[in-house]
Order: sequence, then C-alpha cells, then structure tokens
Amino acid sequence: MFGELEHNHLLLIGGGFSDWLTRLFLRLAKRRRLSEPRDVGETLADSRSPHDPGPVFFLQQVSSRTRLFAGGAEGFVDELHRRWMARHRPAGAAGGAVGGEGNGGPVRFSPPAREMADHAVFISYAREDLAAVQQLKAGLDAAGITAWFDMERLESGDDFMRKIRGNVARCSYFIPVISATTQRRVEGWFRREWNWAVDRTEGMAAGAKFILPVCIDDTPEKSALVPEQFLKTHWTRLAGGMVTPEMAGRWKEMIEAKGN
Repeated sequence: MFGELEHNHLLLIGGGFSDWLTRLFLRLAKRRRLSEPRDVGETLADSRSPHDPGPVFFLQQVSSRTRLFAGGAEGFVDELHRRWMARHRPAGAAGGAVGGEGNGGPVRFSPPAREMADHAVFISYAREDLAAVQQLKAGLDAAGITAWFDMERLESGDDFMRKIRGNVARCSYFIPVISATTQRRVEGWFRREWNWAVDRTEGMAAGAKFILPVCIDDTPEKSALVPEQFLKTHWTRLAGGMVTPEMAGRWKEMIEAKGN
C-alpha cells in the first residue's frame, strides 16, 4: 500500500485517525522526511484537527506543505468539486477540446509511464499546473502523440537529475508550460528543465523547431519570465491545457515529418 501512496495522490475519507497515527501515516506515505523540500503536499480534511493543538503544532513546525481543511471530509469534497468545476467548465464550454469518441468533450487522462519512450514529447511544468498538464497530455494522447512528463517528483539526488536531463536531451520536442504560476516562481525545478532545453538548441541548425511553448492562461509574452529562446518561437495558447483538434493535427504532422 505504501508503495502506491509514494507515487500517487490519495484522498482518504472518514479515517478518524488519532494524533500520533496521523503523524505516522504522513511520514510513511511518502517515505521521506516531511520537512524536506517537496513540490507536492497533503491536505488533511478533519473537523477535529484544527482545534487540537497537537497535530496543528506538529504540521506547522515540521510539514509546511501539509494543509489543514477545517470543514471536515464532506466539506472538503464539496470544495474540491466546486474548484474542479470552476477550472474546467470554461474550457469545456468552448467546444474546442479534443473529444473522446467524437463527442467533443474532454478526453480521459492516462498517467505517463515511469520511463519516457524514445522520441516522446517532453512536457515541463510547475507542479501547481498539474491539472492543466493532464489535460494537455490527454489531448496529445488522443491525437496519437506520445507525451511524457515527470508526474512523481519524489526522487532526489544526482540519479534523478541525470534521468530528467537525459530525457530532455533525447525527446523529440520540448513543451514548456507557461502560466501565472511560472510567473510567480522565480525558482523551480521546471526552470532547470527550461535551461537544459535551451542548451540543447545550441547544437541545432538555425530555425530548427524543438521548443514549443504552451501558455495555459493569459500570461503576456512580453513580460513572461522565460528564457529568451522561448520568445523567438511561436507560442500556443491552450486555456486550461485543452488541446484543440486543429492544434493536435498540426503537431502530429510536424512530429511525423520529423520522424521521416
């Protein structure tokens, strides 16, 4: 079970864990210290914990990435549903998403494989934009384009860095996802990936297409905090990461042409 928890998001409802068991579960779930820097966190939806000084003090001092939701499990599910609908309804209402089974609706997201396939498209993003990136990958999958991104980000050290840098070095195209989130974050793992992609272009012929910036909101290009190389190529704007049939077809033709 803990092997699954380490690599997946989990929502537990109705657990009612005691203070010490909550601490133990949080520590074991990710197999690393909660005080270590992380791109992901946990949300504890428990109507009792916010009024119990024990777990509140522990989480505030040790695990700054863990958030407390005071409304209980039912309130958390209601709030999660409200936010999901608010984020996805506008994009779906536009009618331009790649549809599953020809119905024009959002397609099903399939998590990326642990290892990137040869010549796959590499998607680089800030963790806060994961939902939009899932939509983006689903659209590419539906178009027959093999896409990969690092969904886990739980490993650390030189081996992890070599793995990701190696994937940037051998991917067919590199898609940096630009957003209000990347504007706010002057530091982040995704910025390393962006710089590695720019380094790779130095060995390419002038005009060769490799970096395909995608902006998922209304972030303006002129003030975007991105490498200069990103500003020399055309940006694609996909609200919420929803891929249009026209864009999917254009990318597929380009990738197939490169493969030939």
